[in-house]
Amino acid sequence: SAFGFGSGALFAKPVYAAGVDWHTLMTWRFTLGAALSWAWVAGSPRGRGAVGTLDRRTVLVAAALGVLYTGNSSTYFAGLETVPAALAALIVYIYPAIVAVIALRLGRRLEGRRAWGALALALTGVALAVGNVDPAAVPPASGLLLMVASPVIYSVWIVLSARLAGERRS
Repeated sequence: SAFGFGSGALFAKPVYAAGVDWHTLMTWRFTLGAALSWAWVAGSPRGRGAVGTLDRRTVLVAAALGVLYTGNSSTYFAGLETVPAALAALIVYIYPAIVAVIALRLGRRLEGRRAWGALALALTGVALAVGNVDPAAVPPASGLLLMVASPVIYSVWIVLSARLAGERRS
């Protein structure tokens, strides 16, 4: 997962330089991802059987979470057209703090020192890296807004997927 997230910008920038826009990139990304995922499911009797047992709520929740995740990816890759990859990474990796704030707003405490320590490490890492951003190369506001929308949408996706999948009750 970390490799996939971290390398996305490294692959997208050369693709953009070749003249491909974010819409085309997202189309290929999700088409290839869907094809591989369905091939994996169809490739095993257990996977094929599990698809048949999905109830309507599960399918609707999965579809809604898929739409939300597509929004996260789309804002990220659309923002990457104008925002440098290093700055994009800094902005996107504020998502742990946003998840913590959403969880606190929903009445769920961060449990234990480990959760608070992880939050502190994430914010410290972002703060330390901010010093490397060139203030003379400020990207357009539209790109920055798209980039800020990405971790917000991703954070909502994380909280909703945990709640709707029954992993956590808040």
